[in-house]
Amino acid sequence: MDNIVEKLKALGFNSYEAKVYIALLKKYPATGYEVSQMADIPQSRAYDRLQVIKSLLHLMINPKNIPLLHQKSLLRDLNEK
Repeated sequence: MDNIVEKLKALGFNSYEAKVYIALLKKYPATGYEVSQMADIPQSRAYDRLQVIKSLLHLMINPKNIPLLHQKSLLRDLNEK
């Protein structure tokens, strides 16, 4: 997982944001609480990092869940770096 975190950091994510995004790839949709548990970060940080991810990825968000970029698109972008 550290390798994926590092690749996401190269795309502009910080460590918490990368862990949150990876958690969302594993389980979508997910609440902020579920994301914090899967990412092993404080719940308050999961919520604020979800907002940052929204900005980084330019996604629409509803109050409970965040949509994802298609996983294959992310992996393709990571492999191009």
